[in-house]
Amino acid sequence: MKKQHGTAFSGRFVMVRLLTFSVLVSSVFLSAQVALTAPALGQENAEALPGWRISNICARDSAVGQCRLYEAVARQRIVASWTVIPPQFREACLLKFKPPLEPSWRILADCIDDAARTSDAKRLAAANAASLENARQLEESRKRAAEARADEAAKAAEEEERKRLAAEKAAAEDERKRLAAENAAEEEERKRLAAEKAAEEEERKRLAAEKAAEEEERKRLAAEKAAEEEERKRLADKKAAEEEERKRLADKKAAEDEERKRLAAEKAAEEEERKRLAAAEEQRKRDAERLAAEAAQAAREADEKRKMAEAEAAERAAAEQARLEAEAREAERIAQEKQRLAEAQAQLSAREADCSQRIRAIIDAEPIKFETGRSRVRKFAREQLRKIADVAGTCPTVGFRIDGHTDSLGDDLTNLWLSKQRAKAVVDYLVRYGVDADRVSGTGFGETRPISTNATRLGRRENRRIDFTVVPSLKAD
Repeated sequence: MKKQHGTAFSGRFVMVRLLTFSVLVSSVFLSAQVALTAPALGQENAEALPGWRISNICARDSAVGQCRLYEAVARQRIVASWTVIPPQFREACLLKFKPPLEPSWRILADCIDDAARTSDAKRLAAANAASLENARQLEESRKRAAEARADEAAKAAEEEERKRLAAEKAAAEDERKRLAAENAAEEEERKRLAAEKAAEEEERKRLAAEKAAEEEERKRLAAEKAAEEEERKRLADKKAAEEEERKRLADKKAAEDEERKRLAAEKAAEEEERKRLAAAEEQRKRDAERLAAEAAQAAREADEKRKMAEAEAAERAAAEQARLEAEAREAERIAQEKQRLAEAQAQLSAREADCSQRIRAIIDAEPIKFETGRSRVRKFAREQLRKIADVAGTCPTVGFRIDGHTDSLGDDLTNLWLSKQRAKAVVDYLVRYGVDADRVSGTGFGETRPISTNATRLGRRENRRIDFTVVPSLKAD
């Protein structure tokens, strides 16, 4: 009774499936019929294929028809691919069919499919892991290569910087030695000039004493006219002394001529001795004034001597007059010489004015600008400063006032400090290039003196500048 009920139920189920999937069931049913009618089909390609019969497998199934259909499809799949299934998959799946598990082509097919999917997943995971490991190793190699290149570049830059600093240090040391030698030479010249000045002062005192003695002598002659013979003897002695004085003046003139020759030689070597000439410039001015004063004094003395000659006795009037006139001519010649020296000094001032115009032309050609927030003097500006220093060497009485400025970016105190740093940087370069430090002064005005608007980038660039003012020599006497 139970078997009949199961058979009727399976018949109804098959009919429903046939109505729903007619095309699929027809093709599968034909394959199943072939498998059922030929149980040994494909055995020549699958020697180890199990000898399970579909009728036995489905004998106790409640839906025999459905069971036979599915079992036939599963068996056909297994038969078609049995020889290419890996032996480990076949062995592992066949070992599962032990009591209480009964043989089933469907279960065997599912087991083989699961084993294949598991194997594929493992192979894919292994391939992915290998790919990730290769990518990681490649990235690490790239990083190590980049780090090595960066290290090499940094070492090369450090070596270049070390060489540059060593060169700058050597240049600074050479400059320091040169300045020390020049300072020593200037000190020796100052001592020599001081000694000459002291000698001239002693000579002036001696001449003043002689003049006072002559005045006393004239008073004594007026009081002792009765003793003319004695007076004539004294006048003879005085004449001898005056002859000695004339010789001394001649010697002095020769010394002055020698001094003029020395000055001419120094002027010919002006380029090499410009710093010493700057120190001696004021001394020459004082010498010119002293010589002019001496010329005036000599003229006055000549006039006084002419008056004295008129009061002298008739017997020596002619000789004394001739001597006084000779001295007057000598004094006039000295005055003319001093006038010539004064004119030469005026010509030197004209040269200094020309130097000032040349320096202003260099400064006005390209104003010196700075980067935002920095006080470093750029390369083209350093070349400008070197040209200015070269021209300044030919006119030692010209000085400079350096004014630093900033734009409006930043606070007031910072900008004031930055402007002073910019002025100081320019002063340092001028001194480094040979301009005396006491001929240059620098100060800063921050953002208080703009020449353009600070609202635009171009205007702010114009305001980050240095202003030069050419002034008379700032060097102390």
